[in-house]
Amino acid sequence: MPLLPFKPLTFFVYRSLKLCGPNAVDDLVARSARNNRAAGVTGLLVHDPVHFLQFLEGPMEAVGAAVLRIAASDLHTDMTNLACEPTDMRLFSDWSLRAAALDGRGSAIADLADSLDISDPQGCILRLRSYALQVA
Repeated sequence: MPLLPFKPLTFFVYRSLKLCGPNAVDDLVARSARNNRAAGVTGLLVHDPVHFLQFLEGPMEAVGAAVLRIAASDLHTDMTNLACEPTDMRLFSDWSLRAAALDGRGSAIADLADSLDISDPQGCILRLRSYALQVA
């Protein structure tokens, strides 16, 4: 039996300004979960009243296609890439997309993103992963 080719996984995180209300977020999560399931992408969408912070992981091509769809969405603006790196493990293997609302803590996402030291990519990844596991 031939071995299947290994497809490397990618871990991608972005932050953006939210332009939609709670009902639109629910619809977005339902639609994205279906798309992600079909593509082998898993992730977490954290949102507060002002921001989105999304963690995606999966095959590089599938994550890239998801990022292009996300970038074209009119539900948010000012999308900023916080991390993108190959990974050998998933943090969210059970969720095609899970949402976590941080209502009442509106500055939490901005504070996290602003505190990242982009000159230390590995430190950023570790901090983002730790944050994701705390809020998930």
